[in-house]
Amino acid sequence: MADAVHLNGPAVMMMRPEVIALTSEKPATAQNVVCGRVELREFLGATVRFTIASDVGEIVVRNGRISDGARFKPGDQVWLSWQAEDAILFAGQDADASGKSTYQRR
Repeated sequence: MADAVHLNGPAVMMMRPEVIALTSEKPATAQNVVCGRVELREFLGATVRFTIASDVGEIVVRNGRISDGARFKPGDQVWLSWQAEDAILFAGQDADASGKSTYQRR
């Protein structure tokens, strides 16, 4: 289990694109869920990369080509979900306006 972090103010959440699950219906048991729309689907050999537009911004997801998630096409509404331990939070001062981390290990 990851250490608890308490942030007071804006934060940026980051995770690897392959840990995000795509489904056509809202997962009943997932605690971390965002609804979005597929903007772009790119076939990259063994994987498919999706660009998803959502209320929290653009999210990139990567699925295996033979996974259930690979069937989605541009325009489809999808639900994104992930496990809390797969996410990393950065305090707002550790991210620039694009959301990219400026964090440097001290």
